Amino acid sequence: MKPNLIAAMVFLAAAVAYAGESSRIRMPPLGFYTLDMTKEFWASIDDAHRLKGGVADVLPYEGIKRLVILRCNMHVPGGDYLDQFIRGWLAAPARFHPGPLPESNTRDLRSPLLTVLIETPKGDLGLLTIHSDAAFLELNGRFGLVLGK
Repeated sequence: MKPNLIAAMVFLAAAVAYAGESSRIRMPPLGFYTLDMTKEFWASIDDAHRLKGGVADVLPYEGIKRLVILRCNMHVPGGDYLDQFIRGWLAAPARFHPGPLPESNTRDLRSPLLTVLIETPKGDLGLLTIHSDAAFLELNGRFGLVLGK
């Protein structure tokens, strides 16, 4: 399936979920809770649903079947810049932050640089939202926070 077709289907599902005030569906946009992260939402996530350990152990870059860029609010030079940018957030030694979101990281949560839909070889879909100093990964109902270098 082509990436544009996947993105169109995801956006169509989001539009149906938000189809008017009378709708009883309370799904988050695109079905992912971390699309527009807030400090309050991160604090509300139970410890059992937080990803722990090394990012590459949970989602190695080589274990990604397909990436679909959903939102890009940054300058992208030519070549493999986006590939290297995403790889930098997922590669070792990056680790998931287990605690609360540091106060210094909350100022830019409404302006992510990049949001990427991830498909694994098993067909699981995940969302990686990268901000200037933090990245959020949502995969299989679990959530991870990676702090910038």
